[in-house]
Amino acid sequence: MQTCVRGYLLSLEHKCKCLKLAIITIFTMSKRKYNYHTVNLPEGLTAKINEAIESGKHGFTSIPDFVKVAVRKYLRELEYLE
Repeated sequence: MQTCVRGYLLSLEHKCKCLKLAIITIFTMSKRKYNYHTVNLPEGLTAKINEAIESGKHGFTSIPDFVKVAVRKYLRELEYLE
């Protein structure tokens, strides 16, 4: 049996190899030390974060960079991190 993908005919054997590779990739990704999460922030807050970044005074290069530092600082303040 063959399937056409982007103009290429793929045999069942090739599809199985692709599936095995996909499963290995997913398994490997789940074994990583860190998993990342997405957080939605209000536009007003991101505007203020961008002001801090663009000022160049604090060494931040991106919103994720800023948020990671801010969250770590707050967790230390709450005594959940050293």
